[in-house]
Amino acid sequence: MHLEHRHVEKMTHYEGAARVPLIIAGPGIPRGRTEHTLTSLLDVFPTFIDVGGAAPPSFADGYSLLPVVGAPSNDKRARPAHVAAMAASDSLNAGQFMLRQGTWKLIVYATADEPEAFPPQLFDLSADVWEMHNVAAQNADVVGRMDAVLRGEIDYPAVMKAYEEQGHDWANRWTAAYPDQGWKALLHAAYRNFSAADEAKFERWLGRGGQ
Repeated sequence: MHLEHRHVEKMTHYEGAARVPLIIAGPGIPRGRTEHTLTSLLDVFPTFIDVGGAAPPSFADGYSLLPVVGAPSNDKRARPAHVAAMAASDSLNAGQFMLRQGTWKLIVYATADEPEAFPPQLFDLSADVWEMHNVAAQNADVVGRMDAVLRGEIDYPAVMKAYEEQGHDWANRWTAAYPDQGWKALLHAAYRNFSAADEAKFERWLGRGGQ
């Protein structure tokens, strides 16, 4: 992100992290063509299958990129006019879910307990390339329409509930692997300023109480 929006890593859906250029070359692919079609990393797998001479399987979530670049293709499915993405991490306060549709970009934030943990962000990239102006409040109809499309692609309230359940399972198995609660010393060593209050919060999150 090069400190855009005070970010330096990839855990965001701003253009500096989410927009990834792709170059495709090979037999039957026209030279020097530039496309601005919305695509996804999910498209890479079906593209490889298509290059190999077969139609992408029905379980493939993405779409072959060969039709996009004007090359012969075995993928006869119609590409949707939107792209969805998500980001979730133990370093994020909430799961982030994004939908690009035309020049609009919608970003929503959800946790297991709050499907709307933070207000949504809506950017019109044709007028605001640096994504400095959230126009969600002025375009509630656009937010509602895009959110319905996003939930059709990713049921993010259900995703975050499953994500937290999996996190609980992993964390409980990890702490149980250390006798005499040796995991506590590891957390204090790994995270600067990790306090007794943080430790209690972690135990409450695991469902063990804590004071």
